[in-house]
Amino acid sequence: MRNFIKYFLILLLLGSCVKLALNRAGIVDKEVKINQLYNGTKNVLFIEMHHIGKKEFYKNVKTLTDSLQINNFSIFYESIIVPEYLSQEESKSLAKKHRKITGNSGNLYLDTINNILLGKYKIPKKYKLINQPSNEYLFDIDYAQNMDAQLDSIILKFEKMFGNIELTECDLQTELYEASFDCETLSRKDRKMYIDSIVIGYRNSIITDAVFNSKNNKIALFYGKAHFTGIKKLLEEQGYKEVE
Repeated sequence: MRNFIKYFLILLLLGSCVKLALNRAGIVDKEVKINQLYNGTKNVLFIEMHHIGKKEFYKNVKTLTDSLQINNFSIFYESIIVPEYLSQEESKSLAKKHRKITGNSGNLYLDTINNILLGKYKIPKKYKLINQPSNEYLFDIDYAQNMDAQLDSIILKFEKMFGNIELTECDLQTELYEASFDCETLSRKDRKMYIDSIVIGYRNSIITDAVFNSKNNKIALFYGKAHFTGIKKLLEEQGYKEVE
């Protein structure tokens, strides 16, 4: 996801390319894009989500989830899980380690009053964008399944692979969602390894394992666009083919 956002922001910074950036990211789309993979038995739909978009897009997502549920599809959706066994302080510390790696203060989405993305990029109001509604709005959460990695496993896996993340006094004293976060972060190399290996790769493996282990032959995945290429590759390795 981070690489996708990075590309999107590069286009935004070019000024005149705002429309191009929004179009490339699918953010101004009203219709839902569905990718289909099939192995002769199991039918997997990948629905491309994005964290900001048009109101009409999310209404169409809601309509689609209702229809898929009626047709007995298993629905898996994206949202990193904060386990109940973590204390508030433990959760905050892990989130600050994530911030230490990525440099993302948590202001990932859109200030809809001022139309500011990531706390600093101006988006023209004419696009009438909103933040992605809550999972409770988009899905019947008593039916759909939050299929994703746990926050602690993401950080611990990274530390096991690349070493412990030491929070500085600056990290500890700066509020988690402080827009002006300017503490020292890990290197670009470490950040890329984290995104590629953990945020995308590790989470993709969790999603595809859930597909393989599901007894239902009809599954719908609602995940960010950046996950599709990796998930498609993992499914194709197990005999799935994309249906055009």
